Amino acid sequence: MGRRNSNSPTNAKPFSLAARQSQPSKIYSSMTKIILLLLITNSIFGQAKLTLTKQQMFADYDTLVHTIVKTSPSQLFKKNLWHYNAQKSFGQLRKSIDTISNDLSFYILLCKALNAAQDGHTDPWVQEEGWAKKQSEIFRNYSDGFKLSIPNTYINGRYFVREPFYIKDDTIQIGTEITHFNGLAIDKYLETHMNDEIYEYDLEKKKFFYAGFFRNLETIFEDSVIIRFKSEQGISKSYKLPTNKFTNYFPDKGEVGKDTTRVEYWVQERILYVRLRKMDTKVKPYLKTEIAKYRNTSTLIDKIVLDFRGNPGGQDNVWQALYADLIADTIKYTLKIDDYPNGVITKERIKRAGYTVVGDFQQDNNPLLKKYGLITLVNTEETLKPSPNSLKFKGNIYILAENIFSSTGSALSVANKNPNDNLITVGRKTGVFLGIGFSPEVFTLPVTKFKYRVISTVEVSGIKKLDDILQNRLDIQIPYSIDEFKANNNYIGNKYKREFLIENDSFIKAVINHKPSR
Repeated sequence: MGRRNSNSPTNAKPFSLAARQSQPSKIYSSMTKIILLLLITNSIFGQAKLTLTKQQMFADYDTLVHTIVKTSPSQLFKKNLWHYNAQKSFGQLRKSIDTISNDLSFYILLCKALNAAQDGHTDPWVQEEGWAKKQSEIFRNYSDGFKLSIPNTYINGRYFVREPFYIKDDTIQIGTEITHFNGLAIDKYLETHMNDEIYEYDLEKKKFFYAGFFRNLETIFEDSVIIRFKSEQGISKSYKLPTNKFTNYFPDKGEVGKDTTRVEYWVQERILYVRLRKMDTKVKPYLKTEIAKYRNTSTLIDKIVLDFRGNPGGQDNVWQALYADLIADTIKYTLKIDDYPNGVITKERIKRAGYTVVGDFQQDNNPLLKKYGLITLVNTEETLKPSPNSLKFKGNIYILAENIFSSTGSALSVANKNPNDNLITVGRKTGVFLGIGFSPEVFTLPVTKFKYRVISTVEVSGIKKLDDILQNRLDIQIPYSIDEFKANNNYIGNKYKREFLIENDSFIKAVINHKPSR
């Protein structure tokens, strides 16, 4: 988010009510916000030319929206689960084409339409040529210029600072609540900026959330933003913060460590700890070699921890190989994947993925899913066998999950399939669609050659209630704790080493304290 600045003042103090600044609050309609952003970008790029005709812009925009609507079945479930209908946003965005006067504004409009789908797998792809490549490079330069970071965590409907920093002479303490952004309560801000970023959804609170709300398709073009904080003592104060300057963090109190993919054996706890930061095929040989070192001493291991926290995904064969090198028995699970009729996934593609195609695709008749009119592409019993060099570990293997996505969500989904296996999931739910599926399809617009992805399938294995479709169940849930944030900040030492994890990490503590049922 931003590089830490250690030039902290010695007289920084918690903000006081005497210094309170009030800020006006104006609520704009979604359409007004869209036009306002386009006017801003038109102003910024006033000398830039519009090389596209209105007819060309409408053609490309309509093609993109049509592709999303006809390709992404998750949109159907978002209407019922999230009470969100992207079609409304698509229509509002289309009207703004009449206000566009430069190429970058249209590029941003296409990005906004993809954001309106509210799916992390429906997004711009690598732009390779001509118009699209040029606009993406200009856009990236502006995006890279946004330096501000606000370290916060969404907890039960509210946003709390999780790391102290300072603004002028004021210290923003851990536990301070962020209540308003640019004159609006954060929930209201998100409601009126659904096209500016991809959010998560809180099923319990029935609202969208995102800790990175302050950096989006609107604010990367703004010189400053206004943020209101509320201290634990109930004192509120607003600040106007420049977006092109790094946040002023205090120096680390202890050793600055580095979070790396690694395999460690903790002697005292008799735990084999595996940290995997990304499902990257490049780390497979390392993992296999390091794990193999414990084949002859596996009886000294009581528990295995696979730390997937913050893992954005990558390739499924990474976690599959990792599981295979650890398990003693074959993991069996039912896998069911649905799609629209006449979708982009062909029988040939299903075969290439290693699944068996049986006859013609049939409509999914699950009572919860039948009304959506989806067809079942895959409905099979899958197995994951131990590798020849597996540790054949019969104890519990704990999968730590928080802020995960893509193939890491597949790893979580498989770990949750069979209640009788020894895979135990530990963590915090992610408010997005997870599960096993096919890679997103890449499309190219006819005029601008703008490339984008759309996810075309949804895993529906074991659906008993509609929210099961998120595939984000956890065996052990870890609540957030402001006190834990404070203890972590005060810790003197490397926060990625065993000593810290044992003493301060609530996930690891839960693993240590968990008593196996078998």
